[in-house]
Amino acid sequence: LEVRSDYLACQANVSACVELALDSEDITGTVPTSIGLLTALSTLRLTNDHTGTLPTELGALTSLQSLVMYYNRLEGPIPSELGELTDMSVLQLLGNSLTGPIPSELFRMTNVEQVWLYYNSLSGSIPSEVGQLTAATQVWIYGNSLTGTIPTQVLEMSALESFIVNNNPGMCGSTVSAAVSPLEFPPCSPSPPPSPPPASPPSPPPSPPPPSSPPSPPPLSPPSPPPPSPPPSPPPSEPPVPPPCPPPSQPPSPPPPSPPPPPPPSPPP
Repeated sequence: LEVRSDYLACQANVSACVELALDSEDITGTVPTSIGLLTALSTLRLTNDHTGTLPTELGALTSLQSLVMYYNRLEGPIPSELGELTDMSVLQLLGNSLTGPIPSELFRMTNVEQVWLYYNSLSGSIPSEVGQLTAATQVWIYGNSLTGTIPTQVLEMSALESFIVNNNPGMCGSTVSAAVSPLEFPPCSPSPPPSPPPASPPSPPPSPPPPSSPPSPPPLSPPSPPPPSPPPSPPPSEPPVPPPCPPPSQPPSPPPPSPPPPPPPSPPP
């Protein structure tokens, strides 16, 4: 059996419909948006196995005094529109899978006495507006994923009897935790001191004058070319043949005999 929207629309025509309780294990399904039509409701109770998200139309039930939706499979955020229900005295949304931060608008319920949001997956810090719940006696938000510290505005909740937020691994102790909760929290790490402004870097020392340039060396003469390589030696030739020996010298011929002297001239006759 599911919660049917046409059934709820029909109930909207019954002005005496001031209480709706669907606690049977056989009633499942999502919460229809037409729930907002039941503006005369003072009590809405949906437990066991309902799914989906909390419709924002719940904010239209301005006569609502008790909203009980525990141990379902509801997920998603808590609608900020619930803050419009200023006549609310009992808000029980425990045992679901609600996520996201606790909306600060939720603490406009200045007449609420019980706020049970434990065993969900709520995250973020507890808003400082929690101090506006001056009529609240029980605020139980343990078993979530909250972070930070308990806001000091909790001390403004004059009717508060118990404020339990343990089993939130990201929360730590504060100056008011001992006054409002029977449990202790791990001490918060001290905030690191503010970092000093970065020191101005020291002025660099004056640059030394550039060193005098050494005189340029005389240009180097190009290196002398290496002496030409001697021509390769011809291959060795056969030794020269000596000339033939001249024939043996003949003895010189005797000079020819001188001719006889001419006869003396004859005497004149």
